[in-house]
Amino acid sequence: MANPLMKSVPDQRASARWLPALDRADLMYLLLAVWLILKQRFTLSVMSIPPGPGMLIASTGAALFLSAWVRLWAGRWQIAVWMILNLFVSVVMYADKLYFHQFGDLASVASLRFSMQLGDVGSSVTHIMSRSDLWLIVDLLVLAPLLALPTSLSNRWFARARKWTVVGTALVGALIVTLVAIADPILSEKYYGHTMVGSRMGLINYHAFDLGAYAQRLAQRIGPKGGVARKVEDWFSANRPAIAVTGPTTGSTTGQPQAAPLTGTAKGKNVIMLQIESLQSFPIGMKIEGQEITPNLNRLMTESLTFPNFYHQTGQGVTSDADLLANCSLFPTRTGAIYYDYADNDFRCLPTLLREQGYAAVAMQGMPADFWNLAAVYPRVGFERYDSIRAYAFDEKVGIGLSDQSFLRQSVEKLKALPEPYYAFLVTLTSHHPFGFENLPRELNLGQLEGTMAADYLHVVHYTDKAIGQFLDRLEAEGILDRSLLVVYGDHQGVWRWDDGVKQLLAIPDENEAAWVQAEKKVPFMIRLPGGTRSGLMPEAAGQVDIAPTVAGLLGLPTDDAYLMGRDLLATGKGIVPFYRGSAASDTHLYLSPDDAGEGGACYDLSTGESVPVNSCEPLATQAAEQLEISRLLVERNLIPYLLRN
Repeated sequence: MANPLMKSVPDQRASARWLPALDRADLMYLLLAVWLILKQRFTLSVMSIPPGPGMLIASTGAALFLSAWVRLWAGRWQIAVWMILNLFVSVVMYADKLYFHQFGDLASVASLRFSMQLGDVGSSVTHIMSRSDLWLIVDLLVLAPLLALPTSLSNRWFARARKWTVVGTALVGALIVTLVAIADPILSEKYYGHTMVGSRMGLINYHAFDLGAYAQRLAQRIGPKGGVARKVEDWFSANRPAIAVTGPTTGSTTGQPQAAPLTGTAKGKNVIMLQIESLQSFPIGMKIEGQEITPNLNRLMTESLTFPNFYHQTGQGVTSDADLLANCSLFPTRTGAIYYDYADNDFRCLPTLLREQGYAAVAMQGMPADFWNLAAVYPRVGFERYDSIRAYAFDEKVGIGLSDQSFLRQSVEKLKALPEPYYAFLVTLTSHHPFGFENLPRELNLGQLEGTMAADYLHVVHYTDKAIGQFLDRLEAEGILDRSLLVVYGDHQGVWRWDDGVKQLLAIPDENEAAWVQAEKKVPFMIRLPGGTRSGLMPEAAGQVDIAPTVAGLLGLPTDDAYLMGRDLLATGKGIVPFYRGSAASDTHLYLSPDDAGEGGACYDLSTGESVPVNSCEPLATQAAEQLEISRLLVERNLIPYLLRN
């Protein structure tokens, strides 16, 4: 009779072969999942974003969730799927790194639509590349040779897992992420933003959250508008200043609302608005070894109403956001660019208000017509004509496109041909990052600063300033300047504190955060009245959202049905300057939201530059959040036509 114990030997050997195989597959799975976690941590460190308390746990959950599905395949197919997954994650992480270096924020689903423009700013992208970026593809270099493994080994080392194991692992990963998100009190606050989510949840989870928020925004557009419309109308009813627009007055004893002293001063005049690429305030008036960086803007300042405490308020849409803020007096949304995401909205902006008063409204810039989606959105903003690069002779390239000198010279000829009165909106280009262009004239002697990004920036600003001086001289020679209201402002910041040479140039102590934020966010804003009259400094804190209401006030335009978020700076009292991530500035305080200053946020007394308790800025933070919310509702729900009908 056969020994029954003998039958168990083959089974034991089969089991012995099966267990090590399972162990090897699990080990490979765990190693690759760990690499997904490390990749996120590495990218955050490159961007100097400190990891939050739950980042490692949440990143582990995301890695388990993503990598679990890879094990539905076996052998070489599993290796290939691993490579595709890791390549996708690497591309997204690298996009985060590039975007953060350029804009100080994480890329979003909405902002990824801007990738079509990378060809136009390729030199700016390559400038940010570094050898450390290779860490993002180390896993791909390890996986690629494994495709050559013998079939028996690849099938054993990359075995297919049971479906219930895959689903169970994915559910565990999703549960971990959910629990961390629920348990984190910061993520429930109204002020959190992209970098805060990325630091506390990891970059993979951030992008999942962002995708969900993007889908939610799309769904909101088709929802009922009645309730939110009443909220918006109530806010405007309470916050619109009761100021007449019938013309200048010297005072009244009737107790009725009166016009501000400058209201209507430029009524019927042409309007020329010049938006200058990457121009910050600090070069204005600066001298190095006796050399003026901006001699022409310095001269213009003596003939203009000048706002020394004026801030850019742009978001992920940067130049297009400045365009939106100045023309439509709406804040950027938290992600993306309104000119892309809401190009089909019914706006009611300065060009439309002027056309209703008999003005021609033309936009001009030396870029392709589809850059920032301008050809599609400008008719909605109110421009009846858009002269893009196709309307100019491309006779001189400096930097990434048509030189400012050529653009502004040709634009004068276009202005001469316009019927008066007109509104002309011009955007320059040469002073675009990364500044150090080979064919850029370098007329300054900057000594030890030469060779740094700060020096490149000063050279390009000096060049653009010279182009503006030539532009003003031509306008004056043609008699246009004194028939026009001239508005000049910077669109967004050009250099950051960490850029080479900037700390040496500005000599601001590292610990003086308030001074650094002001240096980075302040841009010039000047309004020259016809004849250069009524010049002087206007010290109140202001922002780009205030440009359209202020211009409308000078022209005597009614704005009650325009839903402008800003204020007429020449007619109202002090206000605040909200920034798109929830931070804000006033005449006395600077508030930095948790997304800009880390957990809890920060508050600074601007008279001393010292940090003060955050609750000192609570009214400022609340007002900023309220204004940003009203603007968001106007845009995301496309409320303006609904409000005008009801």
